[in-house]
Amino acid sequence: MNWEKIKVKQYYEIVEILTEENDPYALNAELIRCIWGVNVEDIPYIRLHQYCKELEFLKEPYKPKTPKKEYDINGVVYRPVLDISKITTAQYIDFQECTKRNAHKELLNCLFIKDGCDYGGCTDDYLWENMTLDVYSDVMFFFLELLKK
Repeated sequence: MNWEKIKVKQYYEIVEILTEENDPYALNAELIRCIWGVNVEDIPYIRLHQYCKELEFLKEPYKPKTPKKEYDINGVVYRPVLDISKITTAQYIDFQECTKRNAHKELLNCLFIKDGCDYGGCTDDYLWENMTLDVYSDVMFFFLELLKK
């Protein structure tokens, strides 16, 4: 397993599990349930051990790469916001508000525009459910760096 296989929704579930669960067994059980959809009580110990080894990727933070100009997310093309001079005032305000409220699901719709749509014209949970963390992180880090300038 690696960050490129984790969906954005899963990532925020993982963060919640890591901040709320203190018992090591329960922590691993919840992480395995979240990532693979497996109940650890229903699998052989040897498989549990394999899953636990695969959780090692969580110890290494994702290292962002230069974002692409478009992403095919399960057959649907999205274009990320990469040119800050082309965002609308509404888009900028929405980005600021979503960031303040930690509204990660809505933030995706600020940063990624569905092919054939204008900003605000195509908002749904599709990205939340289907986008992988690497795509989201690459664009988010790039956009945050743009805002610093």
